Amino acid sequence: MTAKQHMELLPLFGRSPSLEYLKRRVREPGLTAIVGKPKQGKSHLLRELRRQLERTDFLTGYFEANKTETDTVLYAVSDLYERWLADSSWRQQAASLYETHKCELATGAAAAVGDVLLEAAKDLNMPLAGTARKIFENFLRANHDLKTGSLELPPLTSAQVMNILSPLHAITGKSIVLIFDAWERSGRIAEDVDFLESFLDHWHNWPPMHVLVACREHTTDGKPFTPTDRLVGRSVKADRWRLPLMTIDEDSAARRNLLEYLHYSKPFTKEIPDTQIVDLIGGYPGVLQAWFDSSPKTIAELQELAAEAQQGRYDQFLNVALPSLLHDGAASVQFRLLVRLAMLPELNRPDEWQQLKPAVLADFSNGNDLLNQLTSRGLLVRGLGQENRDVPRFGHTTKYDVARKWFLSDPRAVPHTCSQASVFLLRLASRIRSIDDQDIYCARALARCGSIIETLGLGAPFRAIFTASRTLFGHRDDKTCDYLLASATSVAAMTPSPRGLLAVALCNELNHAKEEKDLPRRDALLDELRDLYKAHSEFRGRHT
Repeated sequence: MTAKQHMELLPLFGRSPSLEYLKRRVREPGLTAIVGKPKQGKSHLLRELRRQLERTDFLTGYFEANKTETDTVLYAVSDLYERWLADSSWRQQAASLYETHKCELATGAAAAVGDVLLEAAKDLNMPLAGTARKIFENFLRANHDLKTGSLELPPLTSAQVMNILSPLHAITGKSIVLIFDAWERSGRIAEDVDFLESFLDHWHNWPPMHVLVACREHTTDGKPFTPTDRLVGRSVKADRWRLPLMTIDEDSAARRNLLEYLHYSKPFTKEIPDTQIVDLIGGYPGVLQAWFDSSPKTIAELQELAAEAQQGRYDQFLNVALPSLLHDGAASVQFRLLVRLAMLPELNRPDEWQQLKPAVLADFSNGNDLLNQLTSRGLLVRGLGQENRDVPRFGHTTKYDVARKWFLSDPRAVPHTCSQASVFLLRLASRIRSIDDQDIYCARALARCGSIIETLGLGAPFRAIFTASRTLFGHRDDKTCDYLLASATSVAAMTPSPRGLLAVALCNELNHAKEEKDLPRRDALLDELRDLYKAHSEFRGRHT
């Protein structure tokens, strides 16, 4: 069984919020473009949505685009008819429906609807697979041949689709949902866009209908896939929605169902802590696909497949999106802001962001606009959950890790990263004046930047800043005092100056020296503090 077949058979895990959002969308006329990365579960979600919609007051037509069958609209509409007629209760009524409505189905594209009903009514035992499609194709081909003599099948026009769908809505009273999956692979994108624009411009003339188009963010050659932007910009009835990760981290029921399924289908996973499995998946359906495609037998194989899937998940991010920031002046400003966010611990809470925000956005006159631009480009997301909606994040922890690694190791990025990291880390340090709620967030960020300073080779003053920040949390060793004393002069002279942080760290070391009755160390620290006080007027009249 292929990975795709496995995914089609898998239950849908961690998608309740996404399903509810799309159910709300399809109840109003319009269009929703569902955008996501490869193997993020767009098709799986749409199949489950379709199954649930068909239990209620909807008729659905689905087509997964490909380069061979090029008329997306035709195949989605014919699929809708086939699925409707597959319901035995409707097949048994086909003859009477045709007799009742044959007058209104006598001319134009609606004649094809009559042909479908009549064909279905002839023999209730006949197979319906392909019947509606064949009738619509024959109708279009005959219509086109009369005009041009060509044998090429033309696309359905919006008027024809309206005439085909309107009688069906009148007969059933049901709303209509057309689903174009893998739309970036369509062989007739331009024609599809024309159809969708016509629908959006005149939606009030149509039967109640919503169109869902699912597509990747980029084409196979790495270029952004832009037709959805054109549609969303055209009408308030259109929306572009980025598919989020599975919610197995936050949804206990979804997590339990997923783990039970894994334990049943792959018994050896019972030996792995549940939290480790959830972390390996990271909300990304591509990990599940990799596991079921390759059938791992050991924990090590499970981990290796998860790592490969996660790396592949961010290929576009690492090889196209991040490097694109270096191409022009405007993008370089966005690059500098992203570097600052990568230097911080992963942001998860609004209180944390509010305290760090002044340092992050310092020197940017339009910092909030830049954050919005980075979010619209898919380089950032704005928090997880309603309460964190303003917190800028790279996304899942895995994506944060690969972003930080890229800034610190990619040869194209490192020179720029080094320059910007120096500015930003110094700005964080300069904001620390004492030990209070505001300063402690900056100190926490600095206390976690040791590997960054070493990797970028920022030098002794920055190592001293790192050492000083750690003393605020009680981290010290026998060399801490010597290191602070040796670097105090150069640190105090930096601009903007981290003298406040240095003074707090020296005071902390002074207290340790007093407790340990180390008089020479105490005297050396007192001398350094006096020199710092005399040289810098901001300390006069203040108690540190």
